[in-house]
Amino acid sequence: MKRKNKKEVIKTCGRLAIITLLLFKVIYSPAPPYDYEKKEIVEAKKLIQRIKNHSSSAPVKTNFAKKKKQKDYLHELIIRIANRYNVDPALIKAIIKVESCFNPKAVSHKGAKGLMQLMPVTLKAMGVRDPFNPAFNIEAGVKYFKKLLIIFNNDVELALAAYNAGITRVKLYKGIPPFRRTKRYVKKVLYYYRYYKREMLEASSGDHDA
Repeated sequence: MKRKNKKEVIKTCGRLAIITLLLFKVIYSPAPPYDYEKKEIVEAKKLIQRIKNHSSSAPVKTNFAKKKKQKDYLHELIIRIANRYNVDPALIKAIIKVESCFNPKAVSHKGAKGLMQLMPVTLKAMGVRDPFNPAFNIEAGVKYFKKLLIIFNNDVELALAAYNAGITRVKLYKGIPPFRRTKRYVKKVLYYYRYYKREMLEASSGDHDA
């Protein structure tokens, strides 16, 4: 009799344990995830892609437009100022290309500033207060280069050598100083001078054709 009661108790306890486990699963099991339809997933992916494309392409277009506007502005400025001093604009453009690569904020390790990389002494002599202003810098640079052309009887190579190494050194050596840096500078400027000269002639002939 005792053995029978013991078995009944064990069975009852087993059943209670199973019921308790089932109740626990029902109460604490996480809610089933929302079953998204395939169409909704596709639309969400398209929206994300459109946002990515817009955010990646917009700054590039803005930057390109800004650079083109600055390039056109500098080109017009160079032509206007160079013509005022009767200096070939292509030559001034070549000097700027070699000196600063058209960066108005350029500063050399020696302290030369702006587009035409003018030294503080030259800037002071020319009365330039803001060397990073493209108009002021180009005005002073062209004016100074015109002075060099006059000193060296319109010899472009000697004027370029003086722009790089100084008037005293060019006079001392009675020609381009035997410095690798200066020789390379003159050669480089003359290369870009020919390049911009050809470019401007082609642009001019294109305008006439139109």
